[in-house]
Parts: sequence; structure tokens; C-alpha cells
Amino acid sequence: QQLDEQLLARQAAFHREAALAYTELAESVRQSLQEGLAASARAATEGLEPLVQRAMEGMATESARLHQGVAQAVQAQLAGLLPASSNAVPSWWPVCRLHKSAHRTNASGPSSSSNRR
Repeated sequence: QQLDEQLLARQAAFHREAALAYTELAESVRQSLQEGLAASARAATEGLEPLVQRAMEGMATESARLHQGVAQAVQAQLAGLLPASSNAVPSWWPVCRLHKSAHRTNASGPSSSSNRR
């Protein structure tokens, strides 16, 4: 019976030591994986940074080119519209006066007759 108790005590000690060893191993693997992932993330970031930088520079250049093209197109449109509109204003001015005069007549007519009733 004493041998059984010694055997059981030795087995219990072995299991405690094995559990401690596995816990230390798991912690070591966790730390290695964490360091490896951090290093991989840094490497990926360093590798992607120049690509992103070039893409952003290209977008800025293209945006500036597009902005310049739109500004030139607007200027060309305005340059074409201003002479045309200055020629058109005198021809439309009498029509506007007639419309304004007719609007005054219509506006004062019904309101004055409704006030008389």
C-alpha cells in the first residue's frame, strides 16, 4: 500500500510538472506567434506604403489635370456666352418690357374689379 501511495504521489508530481511545462510551451508559442504577426504586419505596411504613395500622387496629378481642363472648358464656355448674351439682350429687351407691362395690367385689373364688388 505504501508503494501505491508513493506511485500516486509521483504520478501527481509528474502531472503537475507536465502541466507546467505545457503552460510554459503554450506561452512561448503565443509570444512567438504574436511577434511573428507584428513583424509580418510591419513588413506588409512597409511594402504597401510606396504603392499607396504612388497611387495618391497619381490621383493628385490626375485631379489637378482634370481641374485645369474643367476650368479651361468653363472659361471657353463663358467667353462664348458673354458676346452672345450681350448681343441677345438688346433684342429681348422690348419683349421683356411688353411682358412687364402686360403683367402690371393683368395684376391690377382683377384686383381692382374684385375690390369694387
